[in-house]
Parts: sequence; C-alpha cells; structure tokens
Amino acid sequence: MSGIFGSAHSNNTIGQFEDFCSVVVQSMIPEESGCLVQYSATAFHRWAISHHHQNSTFDPRNFHPTASVVLAEPAISTPVSMALVDRSDAGLHHPGYFSNQNISVLVDGSIDNCEEISNLLTVSQSSGKPSGLNWNSAELIATAYSQMGKVIFEKLEGSFSICLFDAGSGVVLLARDLFGTRPLYYSNHNGFAFASSIPLLLKLARQNATISKKQAQQFLKGKLEGHHFQLLSGIHEVPVGSVILSKRGKKPETLEFPKHLNSGPQAKNSEDAAAQLRHLLLEAVNRQSMGTEDPGCGAALSSGLDSSSIVWAMRQVNKYPASLNTFTYVAQGPEIQPSWDESPIANDIARQFKAIHHKVYLNATDVPAYLQKIFQDMELPMLGPVAVAQRKLFEMARESGVQTLFGGHGPDLLLAGATGHLGHRLKSELLSAHFLNAFKYINAASRTNQISRKSLLKGAIHALGTTSLNHTILNQVMNSVQPKALWIEAQNAKAVGLQCRYPFLTRDILNFSLSMPDRIRLDDSGRTKPVLRNAMLDILPKTIVGQQGHIGFPVPYHSWLTANKQFMSDLIEQGKLLGLIEPAELEMIWQSALRGNIRHCYEIWRWIGFVGWFVAQGISLE
Repeated sequence: MSGIFGSAHSNNTIGQFEDFCSVVVQSMIPEESGCLVQYSATAFHRWAISHHHQNSTFDPRNFHPTASVVLAEPAISTPVSMALVDRSDAGLHHPGYFSNQNISVLVDGSIDNCEEISNLLTVSQSSGKPSGLNWNSAELIATAYSQMGKVIFEKLEGSFSICLFDAGSGVVLLARDLFGTRPLYYSNHNGFAFASSIPLLLKLARQNATISKKQAQQFLKGKLEGHHFQLLSGIHEVPVGSVILSKRGKKPETLEFPKHLNSGPQAKNSEDAAAQLRHLLLEAVNRQSMGTEDPGCGAALSSGLDSSSIVWAMRQVNKYPASLNTFTYVAQGPEIQPSWDESPIANDIARQFKAIHHKVYLNATDVPAYLQKIFQDMELPMLGPVAVAQRKLFEMARESGVQTLFGGHGPDLLLAGATGHLGHRLKSELLSAHFLNAFKYINAASRTNQISRKSLLKGAIHALGTTSLNHTILNQVMNSVQPKALWIEAQNAKAVGLQCRYPFLTRDILNFSLSMPDRIRLDDSGRTKPVLRNAMLDILPKTIVGQQGHIGFPVPYHSWLTANKQFMSDLIEQGKLLGLIEPAELEMIWQSALRGNIRHCYEIWRWIGFVGWFVAQGISLE
C-alpha cells in the first residue's frame, strides 16, 4: 500500500482522521516496511504508529521504519488533513513530506528535475540552500509554489501525484504528472476528499461504491468513452498534467496549464533525429534511476525494439555494475504461435548487455489464484488477461530485489509506431498534391507492414477527420490508449510494492516527437518508428531493428478459459444475475469463446474482469 490521501472542508474531526490513518497502517501486511506521514491543519501534535500499536507520545530513540510521524501547525478553522503512506524506511526525513506554517506538501512518487526547478528559485541566505543542490522534493515544491504560484506544477517532470495545502488561502491543490503514471482521485461527497486509492477514498468520504447500470453496460461493450476511470459514481480522476483546486464553498476547479509542447529543436534530418533520440533516452534513464541503488532497477524485456533500447540505455549509464536484471514473460498455450515466443531474442539482448535474465512462466492452472489476487487489488476492473501475466512478472521482479522496473511504453504512440499513424503521412502527401510521393509511400508502407493499400487509404481518409498527427498522438498518449495501459500496470505494481518508470514517457521526448516533420517521423521507407529504428541501427541486432508487427506480451486468451472452465463459468453465472445483459446472450458469448471465437474471447475476459471486481470490491448497482 502506498500513496497520499486526505480530506478538507468535511465533517471529519482530527481524531477521526487519526483513527483512519491507524487503520490504514495496520492493514499493511506484517512483513511490509513502510512509513506514514500525516498533517492536520487544526492542531499541533505529533504521534507515532507501527503495524501493531499506537503511541500517544513520540520517542526518537525508539523510532522504527514502520512508524509514522504526524506534524501539524494551526492554520484555519476548517479541518484539512492529509497523509502519505509508503513502504520506504525514510521515516522522519521522508522526501515526500514538508510542512511549515503556510504550506504543506505531500508527494507520492518522484520528481526528476529537482535541480532545474531549484535553479529557477530565488533562494534566501537564511535557507542555506544554494541553487542546484538536491532538495527534499516536497520542500522544493512548497518553496517554488510560494515564489511562483500554481505555474510550478506545469514545470515539474517525473512520475508523481501531489497534494498541496495553502493555509493562507485555504486552498487544496491536487496535481499529477504529464502522463498520469500515478493515480489520484477525488470526491465531493461529504466535503472534499482525495486519495491515490479508490477504496481509501470511498472510506474517507464515507461513500458507497456504486455504478450506474448504463455505465456498466457501456464498459462491458467496450464503448465507454476515453478510459474507464469515471466508472464509479461520484469518483473523479485528477486529469493528467492538470491541477484540481478545491476551496471551501466552491466546486472543485480543473486548471489545465499550457503544456508548452512542440517547443523542442526540430531535427534537421533522419541522422540528426536518431542522435537526438539516443541522447534523450540516455538522459531519461539516468534521471529515472536516480536514488535507486544497484540492484534496485530492472527492466521488463520483450523481444521488441522499445524494451531492448531501454536495456541498452541502462547499461550505458553504467549505474548497475553488479547486476542488471531483466524479465521476460514466456507464453505457453496451443494458440501461441512459435513466432510469438519472445524468449530467444530476449536471451540474446540480455547476453549482449550482460544482464541477469529471468524467464517468467505461468501455468494455466495457476490463473484462478492470480485472478483472485487481482480482483482484490484492482480498484477498477481489468480489461483482459494480460494483467494476470504482468502480475506474475512483477512478483518475480520484486522477489529479485528490484524496486524500480523500467517499461517500454511510449514509442508505439510518441514515435509513430502504430500502423494507424501511417495514414497521416499519406494524407500529407495527398493534400500537398505530391501524388507521385503518395504512390511511392503507399507501396512502401503496404510492402513493409504487410497491410493492403486499401487499408492505408482508409487510414488517410480517417486522418482527414483530425487536425494533425500531433493531435492524434496527444490524444492517444494523454486521454485514451496510454492511460489504460499505465493504470493497469500501476495497480499491479502497487500491489507488490514495485515502482514502474517509463524512460520514453518524458516531456522532452514528447516535445521531440511533436517538433518533427512528418517526413522524418514517418520516412519514405514506410516503416513504423523509423527514428527509433535508425537510432538503434548499429546497436541492436538487425532482427530487432527491422522487425514489424511485433506482438509484445502475448497471452493465451483461449486456453486459459478452457483450462479453468468451471472457475470461469461460475463467474459468468454471477454475471447473468446482475441484470446487465440477457442471460441467454451472455451464455451464447461464453460458449462461442470456448469454441475459440477471438472476438468473443476478448469480450468474455472483459466480463470476467468486471464480475470478479464487482463481487470482490462489494460494488452495487444504482
């Protein structure tokens, strides 16, 4: 368990909040280490708590990493309470906590550009902190906010969710990073409450977990617009790269700052773009691994270009001389084609960069046990069985001593890695009346990606409905495709005490992508991700650099259903009782999935995830 939570302008007393914090810490399993830091705006007191007991007084001589410390200052008459809990042993000096008489800050996650932010500040002589020095991240944010105001949230980079309380104005601000790698939710029920965890938020707001019948049906049909964070009634997600401002007596306000994107230097040619990308990737890995000692970082390694590039960068920054752990899920099942087996190429990459390689297997008979874990831990229903294999991989990584696991999310969207992006280059040529170029490009793209010219033309027509490829990429990265994948990983990672970082998901790489002209981002070869392929051309094996249509993390959708038919059938029977679909229709989908219908396999896995979550989390229909 980790994250931040709190309430403001509610009927909760300080004592009730302290009791709530005590329950949170005691709910952590005994073998976990961790700390809890709590702030309350209406009293000045300190207390300590461990897994097993609560002390009324604090004795530094007996402080244990699993204890918590509460510091507070008088501020305003309306109770404002907030807390941070995680598994670190930082204790009294937790970098995610800072409080003075004016501003209190809690940070869940990591700020990667502390030095850059500190260089923007006017630091007084009394502070004793010259510009450029490493700061406590929460103190840095508090100081920057006092000098620059809310604009500071626009400048932060990293993987984080933040709560800031401004005692002078009585304002509570919630913020998330640009890509939404850390969850954060809020509710207006019984005042204003927020939490990194939906179950915590529901308890803190004294709110029932309910979902409307219409929302549930839309989700099950895959028609819920955007991502599915608004599934539960009264629970709101803090938008990525934005700030929620709450003040007593007013409706919470969303502040969407200009992201100053598309502001990077434009690549002159393909070679220049490749060199820039290599530099940005190395810089991202270096930043995101700061503060993590060897062997605290590892990588999820497929046989694909993205994760292999990250392993290269991890070895280049040379922070892991003793061990570099990599983890590959090896799928097993009759529907898994030999070409989908990622282990041979992953073995070669691990050997090339001298990594300690771990193969992750999951027997079909073990799937029900993992599903039960996921149903208990997932705050919203999983979208498919990939989450099951991912949970197994994350467990193995944590057991191997890995604290931070690097993943390859990003290039498929940021660097034009989807075949749907190809239509934008074709559209550009056609609108510019470069018909010969369009003809050459459609032939090259069709041959390289093994897709029909008709499909590419349809893609170009579809692209006419959007303003640009940049618009498509931003929407996919910040509103639809990427948030779903990151949310599922965040839930699995939190459950095992792991942090996931994504070196390709940085503001600099996003700016780099958006500043590239289409002729470089999608070159004449018709390949997807041409800039990344060029960047790794003389570094990774040609089999990886040149591969097209790579399927990462393949799982046996069908055989996991048939091998656990009774377990799955019981869930389907429970689903029939919810009144969300005619029982006969759901039975038809289930029997079709058992016969191997791919579309119905996907659909039935969505039902399994929904019903298991609905029952385990005690959800009710409105």
